[in-house]
Amino acid sequence: VEQGKALVDRGLALGVADVLTPRQRWRAVFTGESDHAGTRAMAGRRDALVAAAPFIVAVSEEAGARPGAVGTVGRLEIAPGSTNSIPGRVACLLDVRAREADTIDDLVAALRSRFPEAELSRESRNDGAAFDADLRGALHAGAERRSIPAGDLPSYAGHDAGILAPHVPAAMLFVRNPTGASHTPAESASDDDCVAAAQ
Repeated sequence: VEQGKALVDRGLALGVADVLTPRQRWRAVFTGESDHAGTRAMAGRRDALVAAAPFIVAVSEEAGARPGAVGTVGRLEIAPGSTNSIPGRVACLLDVRAREADTIDDLVAALRSRFPEAELSRESRNDGAAFDADLRGALHAGAERRSIPAGDLPSYAGHDAGILAPHVPAAMLFVRNPTGASHTPAESASDDDCVAAAQ
């Protein structure tokens, strides 16, 4: 099932994956000074979460300024992590994906430039994968023989086929998802589209 709405938006029942896009995960750490939330005056505070908040907004801005890029801060690690403590240390866990690895590098460089006080470290890197042209051609030909509307579709997610693709011929076929939701109960596909994919 497609993890998005590109097929619906393009009026296609099936998507033949052409690539898995590059993706990287980063940790951005902001350091302040922890203290009591009630007794420390606002003047002179060094709240690490206040310092991290503009970074989270900047991730959205920088990704939005680059066609084909997506950026997400999906997790925060806040220390000491109590409601009556000023955060002294915050780690933002960043996920960045794009059609080209250079776009990711450029996005991270922009964040470094805007937030020199942050300690940025890469936690993982995946350069993506390209799928086998012959297998992709066979999938397109099969769809055309059955008059099933199909087209190429890049995937921004990680899949087992992406691990196999550098070593053996591999391909992926996606079925349209009317809701576009992924990894939630709202993710769905019609019986007709599933049958078309199987055929």
